[in-house]
Amino acid sequence: MLNRAILILDPDDSLVNLVQDYIAQQPKSVRVLGSQQVTAGNAHRGLRTRHLEQVKAHIEAHLSESVTLADLAALVGLSPGHFARLFKNSVGRSPFQYIIQRRVQKAKSLLTHSRLPVTDIAFEVGYEEVSNFIRAFRQQTGVTPRKYRSQG
Repeated sequence: MLNRAILILDPDDSLVNLVQDYIAQQPKSVRVLGSQQVTAGNAHRGLRTRHLEQVKAHIEAHLSESVTLADLAALVGLSPGHFARLFKNSVGRSPFQYIIQRRVQKAKSLLTHSRLPVTDIAFEVGYEEVSNFIRAFRQQTGVTPRKYRSQG
């Protein structure tokens, strides 16, 4: 009986799915190198690496636009609820929180490396209302965008 094994596999390999099914029935864990630890408790709980990278690339490409949960879920062929759960298990935050984090990171870069007004930066990173941008920025950084720029 297999109690513990180390496997080096492509995360998209169908053999990985068979191993994960086997693991789900076993109390011991198996480490899949180059991926995440798969145990009986978390098999099938995160997005596949290729799907996660696809979603992250889509978010980056459409950061200045409205990105919906339904759009992201459709990219990988999942229901919005299931996708949100798997995304959070993979990244550690909800898709919505991840998008806010990426928008604020892009705004920080623009504040540091450009002379664009804060209102233009808000629109550039996907906020339709400047007040929402300022609130999100302050929650993420502890300071307003203007203060961040003056400290930089």
